[in-house]
Amino acid sequence: MEKVRFEEIVPTLKSLSIAFQKRSDSFLYGAHRGKKKGYDDEFTELREYAAGDDLRYLDWKVWAKTEKLTIRHGFQQARFSVLILLDLSASTNVYPEKKDTMRLAALGLSWLFFHASDKVNFVYSNGEDVKDFSLKKKHEFFLLDSELTQTRFPKTKKTGCADIFTQYIEQNQRKTDVIFWFTDLYEPTNHFKKLVSTCREKNIFLSVIHATAGEEWKLPPLRFLSRATDSETENWFSAEMLPDYKTVWEEAVSARAKIVTSYGFRFIKFFTTDGPFRFLHQLTYLR
Repeated sequence: MEKVRFEEIVPTLKSLSIAFQKRSDSFLYGAHRGKKKGYDDEFTELREYAAGDDLRYLDWKVWAKTEKLTIRHGFQQARFSVLILLDLSASTNVYPEKKDTMRLAALGLSWLFFHASDKVNFVYSNGEDVKDFSLKKKHEFFLLDSELTQTRFPKTKKTGCADIFTQYIEQNQRKTDVIFWFTDLYEPTNHFKKLVSTCREKNIFLSVIHATAGEEWKLPPLRFLSRATDSETENWFSAEMLPDYKTVWEEAVSARAKIVTSYGFRFIKFFTTDGPFRFLHQLTYLR
């Protein structure tokens, strides 16, 4: 895939909004109408003052015109705390389009949350080091994009970042509502399960976004659910890993459904060959 800079896709993102956040009565409420009472131009309740009412909600504009004490309750805009995790370990560099599409998709989703007035923290790892960014201004997205395109892969050929991200989440003191983890899922089983368990313990909603490129669609939908053991992870691209393709595929599909149900997280799969635009469009219209 031809290398595209993030600033080139920004005009496309302007037509999108994070529609699935509008479920204001459920867990994902974002910077949209929440249940909490606040003071705003739009209001849920307007009535005369009664003894015991909170004086902070007196509408002084009404009092100035009518000399009547009036209570006004409006919609409070609640900010959403989002953590974007981007896996840039050695396996993401096997197919040229994978790393670049994951980069653009992760930055694009961060941009949408940023424009919804949410708190966005972006963390990426090459399998050895981890770096985090608090995205508060537009130009910081372009600086981050430049850094991501220059990421160098370690000599160890280590695949996966789940163990590194788990440690980051455990040590992170910031409040986090939801995590979007962009990964190709070449992860040892115990590393993946540890990350999911950590999110559950911290009451963080996790969305695993599985990026698939090239011929990888022929592999099981989740790498960690194949019959390869953790010690075989370094040979993740060898044909010996799939002695019985059909059996492994069926086992992986069944195990995926079981683990997703028992561990409780959202699983989203997208093909990087489709590009970041189609993925982001589909994601933003999830209900």
